[in-house]
Amino acid sequence: MKKILLSGVVLAFTAMPALAGPGTISGPHVTKGKTELELKGTYAFDYDNDNSNLQNELELNHGLTDNLRASIKTKTQDRNNSNAEFASVGAGLRYELGNPEQYLIDTAFDLSYSRSVNSGVDEIAFKLINQKQIADYKLRTNIKFEHEIGDGSRDGVELKLSAGAYNKFAKHETEFGIEYFGDIGFLNNQNGYSAQSHYIGPAVKTSVPLGGDHEVDFTLGYYQGISHAADDGTVRYKVEYEF
Repeated sequence: MKKILLSGVVLAFTAMPALAGPGTISGPHVTKGKTELELKGTYAFDYDNDNSNLQNELELNHGLTDNLRASIKTKTQDRNNSNAEFASVGAGLRYELGNPEQYLIDTAFDLSYSRSVNSGVDEIAFKLINQKQIADYKLRTNIKFEHEIGDGSRDGVELKLSAGAYNKFAKHETEFGIEYFGDIGFLNNQNGYSAQSHYIGPAVKTSVPLGGDHEVDFTLGYYQGISHAADDGTVRYKVEYEF
């Protein structure tokens, strides 16, 4: 029954039109022996025309040690509700410094490589992940650097920023937050704030028990573009299953 439910969730979300725009805000913690299956997607659209972009990413990660996590992932993309196509496959490693709340700020480093499967360019990315717990509030920031490699790649490093503040209400598994995403673009070719993509909006995360120690986590957010180059609106979702 658990496998049937999980398969239904994955198929239902994969069938949705795909999006782009904001990514996800990662947490730093690594747990040895924990395996997670994550489906992450964004659907970006413009109000004044029919342009839209849907991206879905399916990731499987596993805690190798108390501080090191490995992952594999695949991404699909669908522009303007056409047929979805595979965009890339990749792998990554995450290393957490120390244990949760051992230092003033929980910190992890994430290194990943994505290989294009449709004549695009490959990409290597480095992400700095920070988190601070203050009473019932959780604060997160992600700083991501991306660099294209291979034929057709562009010179320079792209910068993407994200930040979030969350509150989980006592005795409830539901978490509410406000999130910001900024795609700064190539650092060696800047044309000001209006040429960058900036978004802000609310997000909610909740858990649905499946029986025993298993549960599915759902995250849903909506983000308004606040710069000229940003998409007018973006919906972001994530489904997580731990086993």
